[in-house]
Amino acid sequence: MVTYSSHELIALPEFSKKFTSYLFWLKSNTIEKLAILKNNHIEAVLISKERYEIMAKALEMQQKINSELLKEFRNLSKHKSEVDKNIDIVSLDKEMNNDIF
Repeated sequence: MVTYSSHELIALPEFSKKFTSYLFWLKSNTIEKLAILKNNHIEAVLISKERYEIMAKALEMQQKINSELLKEFRNLSKHKSEVDKNIDIVSLDKEMNNDIF
């Protein structure tokens, strides 16, 4: 869960009045994020363009990693099934006292 310091929480009317100042603070990294409150509930979070691009790139990289891991898992599962079939054939052969394998 994301936490916010008191200076990162701003009511919507105050945000509207000082939009330019808050935008400058975000762009200059004076603040990391700005949570905009409406009726004492967070309605939106504003971050700088640079921070957004970093987060988007990190998400893209994580999705690629997850995709590769899923492919590898499927390949291992497929290979395991084939190994299990081979083991079953060898086990059956031994149970029948045949020494084919």
